[in-house]
Amino acid sequence: KGPLSTTKSYHSAFSSLTHAYNGSGSVNKSSVDRFSYANDTATAVSKGPTDRNIGATCGAFSTDNYGYFASGKEGPSTFSTKVSRVDFSNDTATASPKGPVTLAKAWGGSSGNTSYGYFAGGGTPSKVSSIDRIDYSNDTATAVAKGPLTRATSGNDGAGNASYGYFAGGYDPSQPYSSINDRIDYSNDTATAVAKGPLNDGKNGTTATGNTSYGYWTGGYGNTTENQRIDFSNDTATAALKGPRTTFSRSGGGTSS
Repeated sequence: KGPLSTTKSYHSAFSSLTHAYNGSGSVNKSSVDRFSYANDTATAVSKGPTDRNIGATCGAFSTDNYGYFASGKEGPSTFSTKVSRVDFSNDTATASPKGPVTLAKAWGGSSGNTSYGYFAGGGTPSKVSSIDRIDYSNDTATAVAKGPLTRATSGNDGAGNASYGYFAGGYDPSQPYSSINDRIDYSNDTATAVAKGPLNDGKNGTTATGNTSYGYWTGGYGNTTENQRIDFSNDTATAALKGPRTTFSRSGGGTSS
């Protein structure tokens, strides 16, 4: 489909009902690209920018009205606790600073529901199992520590439905390509996440997206063009191989309408 307006790596993405936003990228970029689901062969349009140069974010999530980029790297060895919010109704404006989060880290994963956004795992640069929750109704407040995951990891990513968030893959201290899939119960988010059906094989630097029924994990170190699907209604089963992708990539941003 239509390319981004600039090359990016280690970036994150979120979505409104009609458009997808890919933000920042390498540690010296603040650019935000927007593409339209109604015309996805066209080159993405430059929006934003974010309020800071950021890369390797700990994830991105959105409501009907706003999209959030959380944490990340603001320099070769500078880890951030900042949160940037994009207003979909005014997406040419510079993103607004929100948050912050409880721990400066990068390379994590994210998921959310209509009330809260969660980002989990990441590196400080040491791998961590921490989960931070952002309250959309009070997004100037410091995020609240939740969880944690069952393991310390980075390079994971998340997807979910209205009830659960799933964080799969990553680089765990004991294995460079993890297949572990941790599930957060939004109704009991102070509990430790529960390990569910694993990915078909391990990967890190993976990208995830999904709908109300399935979550897809794609790309990343540890495989080539594999696309794996988790069935939310049967989350103890091993992920099924789907796809494949047209080309290999890793550390990208995934989103869907």
